[in-house]
Amino acid sequence: MRGTDRLRIGPVTLRPDQRDLKPGELSIGRREVLVGTATYAVMLGEVTAPGKRAMPAADWARGARVESGELLGDAS
Repeated sequence: MRGTDRLRIGPVTLRPDQRDLKPGELSIGRREVLVGTATYAVMLGEVTAPGKRAMPAADWARGARVESGELLGDAS
């Protein structure tokens, strides 16, 4: 994900069945967005982009054209 704007996220749900994502790595599914951490992945519930309303994470990912494998907060 590119840019320097901060996202508000929450709630998040621990996904102990998902251990193969690097910290910050996104996995975008049709109905869920997972983010890797140092241990397990977390599933994002809602995302609020700056100046926008809160929306389900999967809808945000589609609208922002975020792809699996990108790093959350990556400014490149």
